[in-house]
Amino acid sequence: MPSNTGIAKQIMIVWRDAIPAFEPALHEAGEMTAGSDTSALEPMLTSANLKRLLDTMGQAVFAVDRNGGLFVWNFAAEKLFGQPRSSVLHRDIRQVLTPGDFLHTLLQSLDHGVEFSGVEVKALCRGKPVTLLVDIRVLRNQNHQPIGRLCVLTDLTEMRDQERRLRHYERLGVTSKIIAGFAHEVRNPIAAIRGFVQLLLEGRATQDPSTYLNLILEEVDRVNDLIRGFISLSRNDGAGMTAVDPDGLVEDVVALMQGYTFLNGIDLQTDLQATGTAIQGDPDQLKQVLVNLIKNAIDATPPGGTVVIATRRDDRTLYIEVRDNGHGIKPAVMPKIFDLYFTTHGGTGLGLPISRSIVHQHGGNLTVESRDGIGTTVRLTLPLPAPEDVPTPGRRPDSDSAPGPN
Repeated sequence: MPSNTGIAKQIMIVWRDAIPAFEPALHEAGEMTAGSDTSALEPMLTSANLKRLLDTMGQAVFAVDRNGGLFVWNFAAEKLFGQPRSSVLHRDIRQVLTPGDFLHTLLQSLDHGVEFSGVEVKALCRGKPVTLLVDIRVLRNQNHQPIGRLCVLTDLTEMRDQERRLRHYERLGVTSKIIAGFAHEVRNPIAAIRGFVQLLLEGRATQDPSTYLNLILEEVDRVNDLIRGFISLSRNDGAGMTAVDPDGLVEDVVALMQGYTFLNGIDLQTDLQATGTAIQGDPDQLKQVLVNLIKNAIDATPPGGTVVIATRRDDRTLYIEVRDNGHGIKPAVMPKIFDLYFTTHGGTGLGLPISRSIVHQHGGNLTVESRDGIGTTVRLTLPLPAPEDVPTPGRRPDSDSAPGPN
């Protein structure tokens, strides 16, 4: 086993070259000042000084020889693993550490001569799972031959737990906002329905009852749209995944939207350049995305305007664009367009959030580019699977049923 003097020199060499985490500990131990020549410290690193230096560190530090025998074990290592120095020195590391990711990483370093820097692994310490940030460096003798490994471990468990709790609270906050927004949006049509029913029951209707009944039906449909959108936001089961022909999908949606475009005086055009392409997806959900995007484009375009749906592809990605020459989106509004229930045209405010959620579930992305007064382009990107992974595009038996405009 290396001598204490050799250990000190090797640890100093490793620290000077690769592990700057030692520097704060040296300052704390009073062994150096800013700008000191670290090589001058080597004579000071006697066995006692080395132990004191290592024990001031917050990180667990230990060293093993090339066979795995422990010869350095600092105070932080004692606390982390619950084993005092006196019980582990000169023992094989395999007998000291619990089998797991960390021990496997260390043995990889010993067996293959590799070093690790900033590797995050799981380990079992004192019977509890912990997350460790691991640095493993090779210790070498004066002839540069490997004589062991120096390990520096930072316990990240508490930090990772805090991050998980923070993410949980963030999700709770988002969920609360979604529920509050949903309740607010549903309350308005319910209030209207109640008012119409009350007028009819009390005989205070000033118009024909059928007028009120039609208004009630409209509000019921609005509530139904909100509920359907709320359910769509949470859907992520992938149950409807199948091979989809994107150009065929666009043609189906264009046919579905012809009546809506005619009533609004819009010229709906296609530019399809993804012939023969197949993607893996849920055709009904993707239809819903395209219906939402095309309806938004039509609503934002004055009569006589044009909406174009274009497809193209490269080796890895399918692109679907919905372009219009309508009013565009004002810069002040742009950051809000994916907010739940935000709308500028009296809709439910769920179209874009639902569309982006569906696209994300398909492994893709949805982006919006717009110039106020000139027009908007919504770009949908989806990954193309390897050819051998996609069967011949086909339709599910119920694929002809498409969701109505949102």
